Amino acid sequence: MIKLCNIINKSIDFNLRQLVINSKRIYTISSTKQFTHLPLKFKNKEYYDHKGTYILIGDVTYNFKSYSSAKEDDVTAIIESGREFYEIQQEVNLSEFTSNYWRTLRVSKPLLLTFNVDKSAESRMMDSVMGSGVHCKNMSSLDELFETILQYKEHKDLIGCYLNLDNNYDAYLTINKDLFEKIRLSSNSVFLDVTYPYYQSVDEYMKISKIINLVNPHVLRFCNGTLKFLLNTDLQCPLLKENGTNEDFSMERCYYISEKYNLTVIDSSESIVISNHNNMEVVVFPRLPQILNKIHGHNNCFGAVIASMTTLSSDNYLVPSSAAISGLDFVSSESAKKANGPGSMLCNMLDSIYNLSMSPDVISEHKTEVKFYKRK
Repeated sequence: MIKLCNIINKSIDFNLRQLVINSKRIYTISSTKQFTHLPLKFKNKEYYDHKGTYILIGDVTYNFKSYSSAKEDDVTAIIESGREFYEIQQEVNLSEFTSNYWRTLRVSKPLLLTFNVDKSAESRMMDSVMGSGVHCKNMSSLDELFETILQYKEHKDLIGCYLNLDNNYDAYLTINKDLFEKIRLSSNSVFLDVTYPYYQSVDEYMKISKIINLVNPHVLRFCNGTLKFLLNTDLQCPLLKENGTNEDFSMERCYYISEKYNLTVIDSSESIVISNHNNMEVVVFPRLPQILNKIHGHNNCFGAVIASMTTLSSDNYLVPSSAAISGLDFVSSESAKKANGPGSMLCNMLDSIYNLSMSPDVISEHKTEVKFYKRK
């Protein structure tokens, strides 16, 4: 376990979130007692103001107000959150902690079953996972995945599932929830990796939310578009903070999603943020090199490696996720230094994963700007 202590006197107060809305729509905000429909008025309309207080999760109180006038071109919605996060220092050496987890991963040799991974990225993903010392099988259906779990359960202690969610929503929505529950109970971890096209309809975003509830994974990762997902599925989500940084916003929305779905969340949209609301902790890693975006399937490669690492824990998935991402930060950094382009970057990435797995101590000299936060 990572023990976090020694509070630094740094407070991040998420009291103000601001969003510019460019289309006319009737919004519904729910409270514990009633539903209130709020018509948002636009340019050349009389001034409109509405205030209401709504308790969404626990002790977090949200105040909503909207306004518009002839002097304003847009409607602005403000949501006050009131959460505070403090940066803390961890006692353990991060490099040593990471190397121990990667060594344990190779020694433990878990089984990772994957589903809905595009054929064009499948071989790269398999190479990445097997390079880390993990046995991997790609399943053609969720029924086959569950049957495989039962076959291996007798002689395999660690079994994890990596479920990729792209725009193939029917692959999940046509499945009975009971099957997902059986998969969850029969495996050490279920990891849902979410990525989608830049342009999507509101209905498609709502399908993603429904699938998250349906699968009920232990760990949820957003590879991109976390903000768009929230804005299209939850009006009560925390939005922008006045004078806040991207890191502030990433932490707040990641923590919010963790509360909402009651799971460990990884948000890779900006900086890489990991949150688990149960222990009120947030870990922030720097953004990975942009050259990775030119490698087809790199999200599947990294997601499957993180999913493999989460099989080592059945309680706090934030810890193995942090170890996996710390190692992948090293892999990305080393690969980018040697790369002459996306092609060589891929080869270097696979080599670095294998080298880290075989000799975890190579990470001892690697430095990264990881930060740890605790909610007050």
